[in-house]
Amino acid sequence: MAPSPKHIEEYEYKSFDVAKDEPGDVPSTASPKHLVLIGGGHAHVQVIKAFSARPRERLQVTLIDQQYAASYSGMVPGCIAKLYTPDQTLLHLTPLAQWADLKFLHRTVVDVDLDQKLIYTAADSTKPSTTTTTKDDGNRHEESAVAEQEEPIPFDAISIDIGSTTRDLQHVPGAYEYTIPTRPIADLIRRIEEAEQKVLSELQMAQQQNRNTATASSSLPQRTIRVVVVGAGVAGLELAMSIQGRWNHAFDPWKVHVTVVDAVCHHEEILPSESPACRHKLGQLLEHKGIELRFECGVKEIRSDRLVFQTNTNALQFDYCIWATGAGAHNLAYRLQKRGLALDDHGWIQVNKCLQSTSHSFVFAAGDCASHPASPPKAGVFAVRSGPILIQNLTRYLLSRGPPVAIMDGQDSSTTSSLDLVEFVPQDDFLKLLACGDGKALGFRFGIPIHGKWVWEMKDTIDNTFMDLFKVEKLPTDPEDKKRLFDISQYDASYACQEHNNTIDPQLAAQTLRRDDDDVNYKDAWKIIRDMACMAWYRDQVLQQWHATEEMVLQGTATAP
Repeated sequence: MAPSPKHIEEYEYKSFDVAKDEPGDVPSTASPKHLVLIGGGHAHVQVIKAFSARPRERLQVTLIDQQYAASYSGMVPGCIAKLYTPDQTLLHLTPLAQWADLKFLHRTVVDVDLDQKLIYTAADSTKPSTTTTTKDDGNRHEESAVAEQEEPIPFDAISIDIGSTTRDLQHVPGAYEYTIPTRPIADLIRRIEEAEQKVLSELQMAQQQNRNTATASSSLPQRTIRVVVVGAGVAGLELAMSIQGRWNHAFDPWKVHVTVVDAVCHHEEILPSESPACRHKLGQLLEHKGIELRFECGVKEIRSDRLVFQTNTNALQFDYCIWATGAGAHNLAYRLQKRGLALDDHGWIQVNKCLQSTSHSFVFAAGDCASHPASPPKAGVFAVRSGPILIQNLTRYLLSRGPPVAIMDGQDSSTTSSLDLVEFVPQDDFLKLLACGDGKALGFRFGIPIHGKWVWEMKDTIDNTFMDLFKVEKLPTDPEDKKRLFDISQYDASYACQEHNNTIDPQLAAQTLRRDDDDVNYKDAWKIIRDMACMAWYRDQVLQQWHATEEMVLQGTATAP
């Protein structure tokens, strides 16, 4: 999560007062502009918080979401492993919107008239009917019928942060009926809990029957709960480890066997963007946990108790199947495409480097639902990082006179006017952290793996630092104090670029990052990672020591930690 050296500048943005008239601003006597936020995702919660400082006479803000709380994806695997409660993973939208003094509509957006600038919604209690059509991508998509709607909502600009759905869920026969998809996240958690209660009831019944019929030497008949995860991406592998960690304990003395299947041909194609060292460490962990990987297993059909594959491979039986095939576009995006909104070939909203629609200047999008020119992967970190950029660009678009102008590559931002929009530059490399389901985590950074209890403690701190920013009980209530919260720095700026003095010796630093015992102080290890991110010379020296030790381990002249 720490920034790489070329991205340090994005942590140095200073707050500015949007309530104050500046040259070029719209006079305060003008009619207020209306911004509508569609979806309460990771980027939009930052916008909500910042816009508590907005001048009410100049800017009205409405949030529309079909849920009262949004799940923070980074904490969900920990919740699956029972390391967090479900409530701890939620960004509660209702109290945050009330605190920010903006309107929150608990509705489903079913259509947007981009010509008339009108949003059509349906109340949650009257969900719109759906029809199923087949798109050019070969997938079936349920489309909302424009019926039983509320009054249309006019707007001056909209920002869309609705995340994604689970890919191919409607396309593969039986997937919708017989699997537990990873999205919506709230349903994933609920259905895993329901499955657990069902197995526990069966276990208790078996134990009672065994007590009624048992002799002194008899034991409970053994059973194995078979779990299949479809999809060997980060989400699928993390869920596999989290479910196994949870159910191995919960179902004792019954066993749990987890199998991950994927259409890729061999092990090297799993997480192909990671280094061989990172993939090797992941493979070691999965093997140690007894999680089975099966390749060349494209799913043809899912039945109530088994997967049927596209090849002649025998069907794979299961008790529970998790559908973790990656991100797919929302149906709303396809409806907006019919209204003229530009989408890419996968159904993502096409935006420029400033998170602004390439077809409609008054439409912005961030997070999974957006297709940025840099094509970052669908990961929560990019939604989080885009929040401060979205805050700036929405402010400049709505509260400045004249058409905003995007800052071009190589242009000196110090010479641009207040009308200019700011580019979002996704990080080339970032700290990836996977919960292992046992109070430990696996991380990838700089092409090397890190693993242990200390990695989980670091991940827990990073995630809770973000969540704490939106807990109303920790936010000020005084209007003047709220104005100071119009902050466009990254959420971790307070610790991401601290003074990098007293660096740990590179050899000792490399040894620390290789350790996975419980005695590692996560704060010391985390400082090493931050120092490496901000000082190239230090990073090079630590990596040189790390790889030298790795080579010795492979040659048998040194032992692994």
